[in-house]
Amino acid sequence: MEPYKAKKMPLEYKIDKEMLRLISEANVKYGEYKSMLKTLEFDAGFFLDSVILNESYKSTQIEGTQISQDEMYYLKYMEKTDDNREIQNLKKTIEYATAYLQRGNQINYELVNEKHRIILDSVRGAQKTPGRIRTTQNWKGPRGCTIVSATFILPVPEEVYGLLINLYEYMNDEFTDPLLVNVALSHMQFETIHAYKDGNGRLGRALIPVQMAMLDESTPVLYMSEILELYKPSYQRNLMECRKGNVTGYIKFFLQCVIDQCNSYINKIERIKEIYREDMEKIKVIKGNSVYRIMPVIMKQIVFTKKEVQEMSGVSVNVVSNIISQLVDLKIIIPDSAIVKKGYRYQKIYEVFVGTKDLLF
Repeated sequence: MEPYKAKKMPLEYKIDKEMLRLISEANVKYGEYKSMLKTLEFDAGFFLDSVILNESYKSTQIEGTQISQDEMYYLKYMEKTDDNREIQNLKKTIEYATAYLQRGNQINYELVNEKHRIILDSVRGAQKTPGRIRTTQNWKGPRGCTIVSATFILPVPEEVYGLLINLYEYMNDEFTDPLLVNVALSHMQFETIHAYKDGNGRLGRALIPVQMAMLDESTPVLYMSEILELYKPSYQRNLMECRKGNVTGYIKFFLQCVIDQCNSYINKIERIKEIYREDMEKIKVIKGNSVYRIMPVIMKQIVFTKKEVQEMSGVSVNVVSNIISQLVDLKIIIPDSAIVKKGYRYQKIYEVFVGTKDLLF
């Protein structure tokens, strides 16, 4: 088997009726999801904070992290392990790229290298030249396989830089292909180039919301790792089939993933809206206005301590303690000492992201 000879962007593909339908449906669903975020009765950042955390967890899960999903909100209290840091690093790299693009920059070689450095900071792979593209020949296959028994031999290292520069030019071009087709093919190409010794999958998936936001002139809201982890065998198979020439089939798969991911987010938002309205009605029995300074902190943190609420809300210790007790009595929050002593959890919101799979579609 010879090293894969990656074609430069843009790629050729066939547009048929099914693809046109999928492009239309994906755009409609994406638009519906964005519109919901803009018309919420509460700060959309509360929802997106949990989405980013879930994205970071799901992306590392695809790579084999050992942290369970119900530990996701507890990472801030847990011992720092490689799995823990990988999730935190992915969150940091998305935040870094968002701030970088908001200053008027585009996706480029320097940005992606820095994202890669952040992802591998103090975790497994930290010794594999973080922030620098590979200079050796790599391959994929069963654990421990040699280049002779590999299932896929990556492009030769001498071609990596040129392929990346070509790819970043394409990623910044909003006119060559429809937006979602551009994002789909950009992701495939990045994973195919496999520019770094480690962390390519996590980095490639972290580029999806960043590129979407840049082309859409918005903030990152569409994170795909939840659905790609669910469809992991099909995801990996379609990437490989695209490299073999079935570009159209891969694009259709990715567009369906966008539709399903947006549906998942829409269902979660609908449930959170119900919870918010119910709980805003319940807290009317609590005297004073301090509860309205405390509830945003609780919605953002999901799992928290009284001390965190006091520091983030600016409400006095005694008032926070009194209101927390009343929120427990109202069954809005529950005591939770599983990881941290004297902790609390916004159970109903927690279940939206962690406790059930019913909200996926």
